[in-house]
Amino acid sequence: MQMRHAVVRTCVGLAVLAVVVGMVRQREALAGGTMYWTDVGIHKIQRVNLDGILAPPTASLNILGFILEAAAQRAIPTMFATGAFMLEQGGLATYGPDSYDSGQQAARLVDKILKGANPAEIPVEVNAKIEFIINLKAAKALGLTIAPEVLYQATQLIR
Repeated sequence: MQMRHAVVRTCVGLAVLAVVVGMVRQREALAGGTMYWTDVGIHKIQRVNLDGILAPPTASLNILGFILEAAAQRAIPTMFATGAFMLEQGGLATYGPDSYDSGQQAARLVDKILKGANPAEIPVEVNAKIEFIINLKAAKALGLTIAPEVLYQATQLIR
């Protein structure tokens, strides 16, 4: 029952985060983006009991920075879809397609199209190379112990 409570609490927290991020995006779009609205969003997150933040994969860099800032203020673990860059900034983990491979794949497809291939006839490709990177420095700072089974599955560890 305790695990269920933690999951529900996390889901509610993530829902609140999604609303706050949406609010900040809307305000930035209307007001040209100000630190005031970012501070308002961070304040709202501070009043919610979160177990962690899972950043949406389509978030822009300013929103990801907002998530990192809010997480750092509250010592909340964060996970991102891609990008070792976010881990260098203090994120805990990433899990998603390898960005470099995705870029190479996109370039190959564009090259085919530029050489005259009909885009409708090009088979769909999926980047099968998935990265799971764990920032052990962030885990230590958060007081988290990562299970050896999880560490073994990581494609990269940041020490």
